[in-house]
Amino acid sequence: MRIRWGAVLCLIAGISSTTAHSDDAAGPYVREQRTVEVRLHALASVARPDTPLIMPLGAWQALLRDRGPSAVATWRCGDHGSETRTELVVSASDGAIAVKSREFSCPSDGSVEQLIRESDE
Repeated sequence: MRIRWGAVLCLIAGISSTTAHSDDAAGPYVREQRTVEVRLHALASVARPDTPLIMPLGAWQALLRDRGPSAVATWRCGDHGSETRTELVVSASDGAIAVKSREFSCPSDGSVEQLIRESDE
């Protein structure tokens, strides 16, 4: 997958707090000690759960906006001299994010573009 400038990584911060009490043998006072644990988790895809998912902002917005799979262009024909067009097909269901990368030919003769490569990201 090509990563363009403006690619976005989404992170989720989880904060948990625990409180411990201890009695002071010298008196009737109770001491309270609070521990706060902050965990940072990067979102990942179903295909690569151990790798942070980095996608263009438009792909993240498509996940928020659409219920079903959405195709988001990442490179257009001729963009930066590219002879292929790429897109991400993103979807989310039951807390899982699925991302498929597709690359298509850019025929200059007006014929139908062909799928060159498809992979789960």
